[in-house]
Amino acid sequence: MTASVSGTTGWAGCVISEPAYVLNGQVYFVFTATDSSDTVTGIFDCQGTQTYAQVSDIALQAGTTYTVHAWCTATNDTTVLSNSATIVTEAAITPALGAAWLEMPAEMNGTEAVMTSSSTSNLFTHTYSYDSNHSYTVCYDTSTMTTYWVAYPLGSEHTAESGYRTDNWSYVSEISTNCQANIISSSYKSSASGGSNNYDRGHLLPSAARNRSVAMNDQTFYTVNIAPQNATFNQVTWNNLEAALRGLAQNGDYLYVVTGTMSPQVDDGNGSFTPERTYDNSGKEIPVPRYFYTVALKVNNENNPTSASAIGFWCTNQTHNDDYSNYAVSVDQIEQWTGLDFFVNLPDSVESSAEGNSNWSTFQNF
Repeated sequence: MTASVSGTTGWAGCVISEPAYVLNGQVYFVFTATDSSDTVTGIFDCQGTQTYAQVSDIALQAGTTYTVHAWCTATNDTTVLSNSATIVTEAAITPALGAAWLEMPAEMNGTEAVMTSSSTSNLFTHTYSYDSNHSYTVCYDTSTMTTYWVAYPLGSEHTAESGYRTDNWSYVSEISTNCQANIISSSYKSSASGGSNNYDRGHLLPSAARNRSVAMNDQTFYTVNIAPQNATFNQVTWNNLEAALRGLAQNGDYLYVVTGTMSPQVDDGNGSFTPERTYDNSGKEIPVPRYFYTVALKVNNENNPTSASAIGFWCTNQTHNDDYSNYAVSVDQIEQWTGLDFFVNLPDSVESSAEGNSNWSTFQNF
């Protein structure tokens, strides 16, 4: 029995001495966390002839020790168990986050940007391919293929009135493709077997917010920057909100933005709900966010902010074709609903003053 791990993706293999006697040709590989927090099974079909069985691209928890073994049932109904191997997955990916990254959120009451919502989350930052400037940071859950949030700066150097849109849909290299939605060729489907497109591929970091170069724009088409979004909402109300924020940047403001999704029951007056599912082009179930939100910040001085203004927007993921300002709320309110602490790198007094605002005009004119 041999096993290995790359990041949080496991691989295992074993020799089959008598493949003809493996019932139904099925060899099972079991990855069991030694702390009992996770068990994952992979299956190999030896077809009664192959003498080596293996599985790969097994999604595992970060920073966890697993015992791995293989087993099968013989044609005489005897269970055959292999010896075991031990692997340890890498700790959660944590980029170096500087105080100047004013967009980075943290868990409520935290003082640093940390992993959120799930032990299977991955936190990583994309940079422009031609220099070291960061583009956006993603908090992504490999177990549900859900992006919780993306955080990014937005200035005139990122966006142009007319720029590149590559539509170069692709996977990120940081995690296994099996842990990403297969939406490369077309959008989400109404059933596991296909059907019509029932949700848009909704960008969290908009394409037009990174359109000054091909390298910038390509990164907005990574699957981890996408979530299933109601088509009318995406193309009207949400699109107009994105354009309004982008317009501020094009006119000389510099913004720090977090855009995210929420799917649990949230006490915002809309009642409980059963999470809806959609499907990718491989038939995998993808949870549909119940809510989309954006929070944005402006400061008077990036290196030494003494005053600031912030604004939030909170929308249900359903048909909206009205003015985005109808959905403006304070950042304080969105913090209560999400359990995140936004703009933690601001001085406390500046943060407290800025996050109480819920008026779009006040934010515009800061």
